[in-house]
Amino acid sequence: MKVLIKEPNKKSRVEEIENELQPIQEIVGGYIETVTLSEKLVMILNEEGKLQGLEPNFQLGKDVIVGTVIFAGIGGEDFTSITDQDLEELQNQL
Repeated sequence: MKVLIKEPNKKSRVEEIENELQPIQEIVGGYIETVTLSEKLVMILNEEGKLQGLEPNFQLGKDVIVGTVIFAGIGGEDFTSITDQDLEELQNQL
């Protein structure tokens, strides 16, 4: 699936990754937590990132997001490829 990956202190990048738990966990560095951003967009991050002292990545509202983050589409209970529109909007913000 096509996703947007944002690592701390790096530009975001588009990648094709397997839609499987293990590769997603490897990218974020641990157990995953999801944050729904819209009906079709989800942010996937390390569930224990703050406890582990991961490097700050970006601010979302009043919260600081830490560690590597994956932005993906969502359809029902499954992750899907990010839409071109969401991809463009995110790249302009990050």
